[in-house]
Amino acid sequence: MTTISHKNMAPLLLMLAFVEGGVVIGVQLMGAKMFTPFYGSALFIWTSIIGVTLMALTAGYFIGGRLSQHPDPGKILFLLFQGSALWIVLMPMIALPVLNGTSLLIDGVGSIGMHLAAVLSAFVLQGIPLILLGATTPMIIKLLASKIDVSGKISGKVYAVSTVGGILAAFTGGFYIIPAFGVTWPVMVMGAALALTAYGVFFRYHPYLAANILLMAGAIALVGANRSSAGSENGTSLRYQSEGILGQLKVTDVYQKEVSEYLKHKVYIRTLLLNGINQTQIIYTPTNPMLLKKNTSTFGYIHRIGTLSSLMPAGADVLLLGLGGGTMAKEFTQLGFSIDAVDIDERTYDLSNRYFNFDPQSTRFYVDDARHFIRTVGKTYDGIVFDLAAAEVQPSNLFTLQGFREVKQLLRENGMILITFQGYIDPGETSLPVRSILKTLQSVGFQVYYSFNEKTTPGRLVDIQIIASMDHPPFHRLDLNRLNTCCSERKDIQEMVLNPVQDANFNLSTAHILVDDKPSLDMLNAQGIIAWRKYMLDTYTKTDLEQGLELFE
Repeated sequence: MTTISHKNMAPLLLMLAFVEGGVVIGVQLMGAKMFTPFYGSALFIWTSIIGVTLMALTAGYFIGGRLSQHPDPGKILFLLFQGSALWIVLMPMIALPVLNGTSLLIDGVGSIGMHLAAVLSAFVLQGIPLILLGATTPMIIKLLASKIDVSGKISGKVYAVSTVGGILAAFTGGFYIIPAFGVTWPVMVMGAALALTAYGVFFRYHPYLAANILLMAGAIALVGANRSSAGSENGTSLRYQSEGILGQLKVTDVYQKEVSEYLKHKVYIRTLLLNGINQTQIIYTPTNPMLLKKNTSTFGYIHRIGTLSSLMPAGADVLLLGLGGGTMAKEFTQLGFSIDAVDIDERTYDLSNRYFNFDPQSTRFYVDDARHFIRTVGKTYDGIVFDLAAAEVQPSNLFTLQGFREVKQLLRENGMILITFQGYIDPGETSLPVRSILKTLQSVGFQVYYSFNEKTTPGRLVDIQIIASMDHPPFHRLDLNRLNTCCSERKDIQEMVLNPVQDANFNLSTAHILVDDKPSLDMLNAQGIIAWRKYMLDTYTKTDLEQGLELFE
């Protein structure tokens, strides 16, 4: 049996434990950032990541305990590190085939297809290297604990050192490395560093060095060669992309050939995507911005919220929760409002200026969590507008009894709340999320109404506008002349002015009152969340990939 007889090997093995702990966290962070642009960041995605991580480490600990009985545990430990390092280096290259392959389960396994696809993706991308890394811990303990009576002390030290490595990796990876360098190259550097560290400790196994260096160099070269360009000017082109702790932001332009040929100007659909879900969309004409109404939003709900907001007078103070690309704030600016806009992701302010023609002069922008801002702002408003989502998931902590009570304290007399929510309007369980929001608002004392495009097909996920006020809003005062041109010329807005809202005549008896200590909105809206993700996956993500855009940096 090989034993560690030299005292100077103990620090080296503890260094390996430190690196192993950091790489374990790094694999989780980087792996999550690889498939959230494809599968999103809903609760079940993080459940998949955490669940697979725990299963893989458990399996690794068990396997490592068995392998520690090998006559040459040092050699086995070395090979485990090399195997995990090689898989980590390959992660950027295998990610897209894995995600494309597992996405076939979405339609093939009924309602659990998305969950199963996410779990399987997490296992292949992250689970395999985590099993190998998990197996190293018992073997490091075995090599260090030459005497049974010190094994407990050694075990505690190894796990403590490993955890410190994980803590440092979590902070540096999440707050600096991913935002600054993306995912692809940090992953490959992490894998290569892991392999080289193991070589430094177990230098006597140098015969494996040449083969492993060739494999890693080949994998890195192949990944680098396969990194595509930013698309085509006459197809889909990438204008901006960044990875961050709050998700991937991407700006794309899709060339509109027929419209461009008709107008004799290049016309694009410009989209801001968060983890693959469109957050803002405009018609963009670089050669003649005036041609298409100053690049206004293509989203109907933006104009419907703008129409309902026109009940407030010019000069009204409005709180906008969620900035996105700034198209909602642009509507409010044209209505003459004074705007406070809050977004948790500071990148959106820069992007709205650079790519979506947002004029910030009448808007005060705050980087903050919306619920925290509501609690601390110390100011009242004529209107508060909810237009925020983390990709396909709207923050459930805002749609609660306690949250609405806090919002109520910020409203002036005759003030109103406007909420945009993606859900279903059909009777039955599918509409339970929106009915629960309505019931929760009513329980706070609001009169509530809702609106949607009446041409919506039954069974389809739609944008629903929810209106809440202590008094009945004067909907009869809606006037096309009060609206900006882009809204007043739309046929659906003209029809909306005549029939602005439906009374909240849903059957609310079976709806829930949403509360802070039971955040159930994500669960109630799971069908809508999955439907939205699937639609975007088929409509945007796969199309962009076919056009040569990368899934992640």
